[in-house]
Amino acid sequence: MLGIGFRNMIGKSGDLRAKVNPETNEILCPTCEESNFKVFRRNKISKEIYLNYCKCENCAQLFIYEVNKKNNVILKA
Repeated sequence: MLGIGFRNMIGKSGDLRAKVNPETNEILCPTCEESNFKVFRRNKISKEIYLNYCKCENCAQLFIYEVNKKNNVILKA
């Protein structure tokens, strides 16, 4: 069941983006705002940027966030 949701999620322009605490760079679920999640897939979208596909362990929400090569979160303006 999880695989179906992720296949449908990949590539959509309306993907839910994670919330990021700008002070600590902690990734938070966009629904419950908890940081308990698993990364299930990592796609390279450019030479330096990767997109992590995640599932919240608390509310089961699927969401994404971007990181660089060193797995540092890329903050959106």
